[in-house]
Amino acid sequence: MRYLIALCVGIFSVVWWPILPDLSFIIVVLALTMLLPIKLPLRYKKSAWFALYIGWGCCWGIFSAQQYQLPEVLNKQEIIITGTVDSLVETNRTYSRFSMAIESACLKSNEAIEISITSVLLSWYQFKDPRTQISPGERRLLTVRLRRPRGFRNPGAFDYQSWLIQQG
Repeated sequence: MRYLIALCVGIFSVVWWPILPDLSFIIVVLALTMLLPIKLPLRYKKSAWFALYIGWGCCWGIFSAQQYQLPEVLNKQEIIITGTVDSLVETNRTYSRFSMAIESACLKSNEAIEISITSVLLSWYQFKDPRTQISPGERRLLTVRLRRPRGFRNPGAFDYQSWLIQQG
């Protein structure tokens, strides 16, 4: 039972991390935590197993959170997306913000490369025509530049990256 709790502590601790490490960090942590129970003396074995399960939980949490993130190679690249507006549109004088369910996506520079994205939160800043309206349920073809979310490192501040991961 205590090992299950240690695994859960590792998984849920990832939510409070200001930035998610890359896959190489996950591999190093797994390798180090697997060596702990083998190399330590007998009196430290239980603590080593506990640390092993916490390490595995952290790795699982990082891996799960990174599945919902935009790959680094696609950050700030122009992408052509086709999808349906699936949320209410929040509009003010400078931008409109809405969520979009993606049906298809490909790079603008090479349209043969398909990208697997299921949902995005878009902010539309420049209006060429001020009468352009976006309505929920509309199907649109857009050229967008997506950015990876970034978390804040200030304690107590709103963490946008963590919020997006929790939203799915």
